Amino acid sequence: MTIPVLTTERLLLRQFTMDDASAMEGLLGDEDVMRYSVIGRLSEERFSNHVRQWIDHYETHGFGIWAVMFEGDMIGFCGVDWKTVDEKEQIQISYRFNKAYWGKGLAYEAASAVCHYAMDTLKIPAIIALIDPENDRSLALAKKLGMKFSHDTMYLGHVRSIYRLEGEGSLRCLGISN
Repeated sequence: MTIPVLTTERLLLRQFTMDDASAMEGLLGDEDVMRYSVIGRLSEERFSNHVRQWIDHYETHGFGIWAVMFEGDMIGFCGVDWKTVDEKEQIQISYRFNKAYWGKGLAYEAASAVCHYAMDTLKIPAIIALIDPENDRSLALAKKLGMKFSHDTMYLGHVRSIYRLEGEGSLRCLGISN
């Protein structure tokens, strides 16, 4: 049994297991969900590789990308992990949700819990989001989280806008007090 990492009013975020790889097929193989991803839609083999990398990252660093559960179903993923951006290691928030759950506030609920956990519990001083400048939904989510536009950069051959959330003062943007 996998122990929850985080819980919110409606969601449970937990570590991935290799049993979750097949559940990721509908998500990471969906053209709409992966439209703004630098890696595009994934094959079944790559689902398993992604899940294995997330498990390894969590085991190595004590944090990572978590499965998001809603009413017993895995509806996506959300978490933070290391990325090399602009030639330096940074902590990035990542998320993807099954499109049946878009527009219900679940991405904000998961992402705000992840940001709070990363900054308050893990003491991570800054979190970035790498966003395709045409991805209006992710841009709106970053702003709702209190993230501020930093700059545009090239990441894996694609232009990405970097949004940052920094320090404890930023947590007030999430409606959270320490």
